[in-house]
Amino acid sequence: MANETVSKTTGPSGAAPAEREKRNTVTNWRVFEESGLIPVRVKCDGYRNNHPADLSCHSNLVPTCENIERHMDERHGGGWFKVRFRLSDSKSSPLWRELESAGVELGDFYCPHCRESVPVSPRKIIYHLNPHPGANRVNLLPATLCMTFTKQKPEQDEYSDLYME
Repeated sequence: MANETVSKTTGPSGAAPAEREKRNTVTNWRVFEESGLIPVRVKCDGYRNNHPADLSCHSNLVPTCENIERHMDERHGGGWFKVRFRLSDSKSSPLWRELESAGVELGDFYCPHCRESVPVSPRKIIYHLNPHPGANRVNLLPATLCMTFTKQKPEQDEYSDLYME
């Protein structure tokens, strides 16, 4: 019996896996897929630049690319969403591949508990989903992060090429 190692960047025997083709977006949606992040609840919510009593769209959505794209319109809230996640070891959400194929980018990724921007890194995302030190606020939204979806290409940073060939 031969011992072969498998990593996320190379397949068995060092061969690059077939699924690692070029991305359609600057945002690396595969980080969300490979981390096992499943969106449980997506709420259209203008969490920034709006008054808390804003009566624009505050709908809970079925997490599909079609619903997200429809609610990216300014009449619905401009693409600001609060997304509640759960972690799964065996399942992955089809939403991440749909967003990538539709060309949807992640504009802002924000933790409402500590008020920090969240890097697109599995370790950092999971850290912000769990109770963690931050501003002196009660975490009323456990496992929830704020995400802004846009069709514009964001500026690239040090985490943009995570898991990239």
